[in-house]
Amino acid sequence: MRDLLEIRAWRSIGRRRIRQKIFIGGCFMAVLLAFRHFSGGPESDSNSSQNDKKSSSKPEPEVVNSKLDLRNISAEDFAKNSIYLLETSGRQFLSPKQLCCVESAARYNPKKQIVVLSTADALLYPTLATSIARNHSNIIFRRVDVAEAFRNSPLKSMDINSTLKQSMFVTEHTSDLLRLVLLYEHGGTYMDFDMIVLKELPKVANGVATADDGKYLANGFLIFEKGHPVMLDCLTNIAKSFNKNWFNGNGPDRITEAMQRWCNTSTLQPGMNCSNVYLFPVDNFTHLNWGIAMTAFDEDPAISDPLVANLESKAFVFHYYNDLTRVVDASITGNSAIARMARKYCPLVTSYSRDWLWGFHDPGKGFQ
Repeated sequence: MRDLLEIRAWRSIGRRRIRQKIFIGGCFMAVLLAFRHFSGGPESDSNSSQNDKKSSSKPEPEVVNSKLDLRNISAEDFAKNSIYLLETSGRQFLSPKQLCCVESAARYNPKKQIVVLSTADALLYPTLATSIARNHSNIIFRRVDVAEAFRNSPLKSMDINSTLKQSMFVTEHTSDLLRLVLLYEHGGTYMDFDMIVLKELPKVANGVATADDGKYLANGFLIFEKGHPVMLDCLTNIAKSFNKNWFNGNGPDRITEAMQRWCNTSTLQPGMNCSNVYLFPVDNFTHLNWGIAMTAFDEDPAISDPLVANLESKAFVFHYYNDLTRVVDASITGNSAIARMARKYCPLVTSYSRDWLWGFHDPGKGFQ
């Protein structure tokens, strides 16, 4: 009974945003279908079945009263070449959109640890999150203390209260800074939560996603070795001149400037390799440019069919740019590219959610 109530409460967060009623019968069917999936039902994608439901010696997460307390990230949690996902809104929830990213990353990168870090101290209604973790033993959920993370980093001189907490974009800027600190101190891969992973991520030592034909770099996907000078360059300049008024001021702007210095050129080209830092071409990486992100939710087959075909033939990830599309939820049974990708690449999430792949429609208040 408690699980049923938890699922109904968890779903109501998204349903309030799409203003649709939840019927008891629909919730009951969702529980039955989720139970069928999580207890060994058939896989949606036989080609990736070897990546699913691996045995684990880790203890099961302890959920008490529909709440999963998050342990602080510690030294033993930093495995080599981990993939980091950051939730810095301060919310105690992960939406189906976010969990689709977690599941797909774990499915197609089973040899990498997926580290989901939250600035909140707990996850409420965590049934789906813990079910995904039981099916993929390479996932861990942890809390990150922002002040502690900065304490011994190149950002140690920053006064968080007068800089980060005064930002017009607290959630986004916290994420911008934390990803740089994590990669500089530990190395690995960072990716935004608004992505669906379509295949094993590229095996390069260092790399940055490009945008606008390479004129601008995106910090939504970064691979760097521990202690890399480009990460240090970004952090050093942010510590000197944190930009609290511009959305891209501590993220894409900084990585673009740092790579221009690293490559000794003001003209960055997709596909170029500067001293072992690769610039991923948009078409071969996400295939979807920021300016046309809404096409990911278009139900018209004339739009979605070629997008899906190109994604599956060319892209490593499907990036649907949540800063532009956050107010749009996708019908899971629909024909949009995001719905079709979700059904295939995060089947546990879609079987549980059943009707809508929803996300939060605002960036949240940020960490406290």
